[in-house]
Amino acid sequence: MFRMMCQGTAKNATKSRVRAKGEHPLLIIKRIFGFTKVRYRGLAKNGTRFEVLCALANFYMKRRVLMRYCHA
Repeated sequence: MFRMMCQGTAKNATKSRVRAKGEHPLLIIKRIFGFTKVRYRGLAKNGTRFEVLCALANFYMKRRVLMRYCHA
């Protein structure tokens, strides 16, 4: 019984880890940059906007590493 519970817990922990890695950039886009709603009606406009926001989120998450190279 205990062994089955541990296997289920490990499986859920793996799922949670993967989900957290995907959710973190979206949280930054929503909270830091303030984009919570879809703004435009066209798919191309929304797609382009999302790509730019993802690039900005990547820069924001790596800002400490990037600043280390700027000051060196």
